[in-house]
Amino acid sequence: MYQNKEVIFYPISRFSEFLFSIMQAGDALIQLYHSFITGFETKINLLKLAHIAVTVSRQYLEKEAAIAYLEGVIEKLRATKEPRIEEPIIYVKMQIAALNLETGNQKDCKRFLEEGKAALDSMTDIDPSVHASFFWVSSLDRKSRQEFSAFYKDTLLYLAYTSVELNLFRKCSRWYGFLKLQ
Repeated sequence: MYQNKEVIFYPISRFSEFLFSIMQAGDALIQLYHSFITGFETKINLLKLAHIAVTVSRQYLEKEAAIAYLEGVIEKLRATKEPRIEEPIIYVKMQIAALNLETGNQKDCKRFLEEGKAALDSMTDIDPSVHASFFWVSSLDRKSRQEFSAFYKDTLLYLAYTSVELNLFRKCSRWYGFLKLQ
């Protein structure tokens, strides 16, 4: 019927992003993902799927469970055999690197950063959100190692790849969450 599956699933993808932006408390996102999103997860834009998966991973209370969940998402991404699969995989791997850093596993974090850097250097036309995720995690790693010059450089590069609208949206969603609790 439709030649391009993106035409069919784009509205669903946008609706899912909207739901995820307002449901940031508890395990509601985890339940929504497993009961609803999994039915069409590989039919939407795979980078959007990576964004959704990273948002869901932040809701897990245990970092190890979040890492296991994200590793499962990477396997699903690889199984699609779609072209340009590296971008969403790198995006998800950067969240795994951040979780490793939070648990004190700097060695694995560094390994993911090195793999991400090598992959990004070999690619062209990369989505800014993928670069931003790399530089964000890299800045966190540099900060934890007290490499402050490199930390500031990576932080500025993160900001260079982040849109003003995204920063404003995140700030507003934090205020919405704060006001909702009041």
